[in-house]
Amino acid sequence: MLEKILSYGADSAELFFQSEKGTSIEIVNGSIKSAESSISSGYGLRVLKNKRIGFSYFEYVHGGNPKTATENAIKLSQLSKQSDFSFISGSKFPKIRTVDKTLSGAGENDARNWAYSVANQINKHTKTYRVIVSFSNSETQIANSEGFTAAYPSTNFSIYAEAMKGKSFGFSHFSSQFMPDSVEVVGLNTSNMLKSMKDAKKPESGKYVVVFSPFAMRSVLGILLQSFSGDWKRKGIGVLADKLKRKVFSDSFSLSDSPLSIGSSSFPFDDEGISAHETKLVEKGEVSSFMYDRATAALEGESNTRACGSCSRSSYSSRPGIGYSNLVIGPGNYGDFERELENFILVESLHGAHTANALTGDFSLEVPVAFHFRKGKSSPVRGFMLSGNIFKLFNSILGIEKEFTIYDNLISPRIAFSEVNII
Repeated sequence: MLEKILSYGADSAELFFQSEKGTSIEIVNGSIKSAESSISSGYGLRVLKNKRIGFSYFEYVHGGNPKTATENAIKLSQLSKQSDFSFISGSKFPKIRTVDKTLSGAGENDARNWAYSVANQINKHTKTYRVIVSFSNSETQIANSEGFTAAYPSTNFSIYAEAMKGKSFGFSHFSSQFMPDSVEVVGLNTSNMLKSMKDAKKPESGKYVVVFSPFAMRSVLGILLQSFSGDWKRKGIGVLADKLKRKVFSDSFSLSDSPLSIGSSSFPFDDEGISAHETKLVEKGEVSSFMYDRATAALEGESNTRACGSCSRSSYSSRPGIGYSNLVIGPGNYGDFERELENFILVESLHGAHTANALTGDFSLEVPVAFHFRKGKSSPVRGFMLSGNIFKLFNSILGIEKEFTIYDNLISPRIAFSEVNII
């Protein structure tokens, strides 16, 4: 097909093929509310014409026309900037496990059984709840006119459960490329949180030591990560744009992006074919590097392939851009905050991270589920706000635990932040 695309006028071309089969079951208060299965497949097409990149896509099996897609991509390329961008010509890839055999052979009945296994654990404590189970099997292939070709399969599995009883609320979430040891644990965790949040009160306003659960930390990191975009750096946008090799965060804070680590975003190569490798973003508080895809790197004049590797596409129909894989935070020297800190608030969930100002880092987050620990004993708290600045927050780290947990694409110990403003 690439030969045909070149015959339609492209100087060089890349085809990104993705197929996905997914299943989702939602149970509300004991009954199935929805059961869905979906199949999608198609090609994302990038072309180079006169050193300009153009993008289009087509669904070949549903009447999509490669010629029309190529003509559209060439036409759109006229709107892009000229650069020294080129498609990857070849690479060796690490062997990374991305498939769970149980999910490869699973169907709608399996999803229903898993969902009810979770629901049965919650139903013992309340009749008001919701459980969503989703899984998918996908295949990713890349080929280009430079002779590069590669492919890999992957699976994904997720469970979300929430429950209410009176004013008490509990939830749990699991997401991975692989099945958990026990799906029932999600239901048990939801029920335990529901019971623990009974008679929750608002804490007094003031400054507290705050620890985020992995679920909450992932949202908090989302505010910070935008500033590590190579495109932002190139354009001089954001607080970190001129901070390369400068200390910005606490000495104890180190952060990497690593598709080689065991998280929900592991892969042998990124979405334009760069071999998977670790990118150190922060080392002992110092900004080490930024995230690049090849197009952004070319516009900045960065020809080192090692600087790239962060190309991501949400689907074949989406333009490729800068994205993140597994996020790894380095360990500290604390054993257990519950034993070693006298007074702190553990935030289990928060809302509003999407409203934060990523340019300045200012945020104001609502906290619906949290626990106030005093000398090892906890009491539930909720209905308050956290406000502050994300860069100041990661420059006020009190301590980091030694042991890490894996949650979705986050591999991290818990972190305690000092002087966090609670309203």
